[in-house]
Amino acid sequence: MVFEADGNEQRVRSRYSSSDMTEGEEVTVHFPPGQPEEAEIKGFSAQYLLPLIFGSIGSIFAGIGYVGLYVQRKKEQLREELVTMRRGRKVRLPVVSIELDMSFKVNGRSPYVIVAQLQDAASATTYSFKSDHLWQDPTGLLPNNEVDVYVDPSDPKRYYVDTGGLK
Repeated sequence: MVFEADGNEQRVRSRYSSSDMTEGEEVTVHFPPGQPEEAEIKGFSAQYLLPLIFGSIGSIFAGIGYVGLYVQRKKEQLREELVTMRRGRKVRLPVVSIELDMSFKVNGRSPYVIVAQLQDAASATTYSFKSDHLWQDPTGLLPNNEVDVYVDPSDPKRYYVDTGGLK
């Protein structure tokens, strides 16, 4: 592309090309005052393509982080409601198993999960309760191999397994 600046003819090449640009078409050229040799064609690609790509990628990662924080906050609110505000019924249950959660890994390691069960004699229903992730093996660390579970009396699907600081 050729343009005139301060009475001199200058040549500039775009770093981007587009199929919708034709020869003879007017384009906007930007350069610092007094430095026409630093000229650049300012089209959509040159101005917005990279910021749009990086902005989109950044938004995706920010969204993932936000979802993680949201889930953690909901767990904390449930614990606060059931334990601190004493709205949950405390039940001491035997540990049925201690499992590795292979669906989740950090630095190649999977966390442990404590599983406890409650047999409701009135409805003949068995409820399973899983703890939050634990990064050390809790085997042998639980007194009498039991754990406290705080259960919402109106909805047994809402519960908190108290691991007593084993995290």
